[in-house]
Amino acid sequence: MLTKRMAFPLVLVLCCALVQAACSGKQYSNGVFEDKKNAYRVEDPGKGWQRIESEDTDLAFFNDGLNAVIMVNSTCDDYKDAPASALTGHLYIGIEERKVLEQQKIKLDGREAIYTLVEGKLDGVPVKVATYVLVKNYCIYDLAYSAPPAAFERGLPYLKKVAEKFKVLRRKD
Repeated sequence: MLTKRMAFPLVLVLCCALVQAACSGKQYSNGVFEDKKNAYRVEDPGKGWQRIESEDTDLAFFNDGLNAVIMVNSTCDDYKDAPASALTGHLYIGIEERKVLEQQKIKLDGREAIYTLVEGKLDGVPVKVATYVLVKNYCIYDLAYSAPPAAFERGLPYLKKVAEKFKVLRRKD
């Protein structure tokens, strides 16, 4: 059952999705996500995080203690030639009074990716969001973490753990 406490991070999950994931044919088992277009390894964030269903992202995990969400999404049809730096801004649509606190190029799954940390307001409520954007094999992979500012630093290591172990396995064409 969706509670008001869960509603805030779920709004971000809905805003962050670049393209709605296919409703059928997606599955997550033993740390591997697969759909009609691709497969990748992404581990559960760990203790305190529970997987929640979302039609708008590949995977979403919620932490009730932090009132936070980690989501992972892939898009393999659109934006094929766009660099990660150009795609990052799309993840923050809907966040008002946006301030980029940090942005840097990093390595993710052996490729250059963009890590961005932003603070702002979502529906008038303060929020901090960290994202990784990777373009690989003509697919875009977004990893995002959102939490209220007071809880943000406690949950950020979980996103970093997810990112460190993230690996594209194959593109299905």
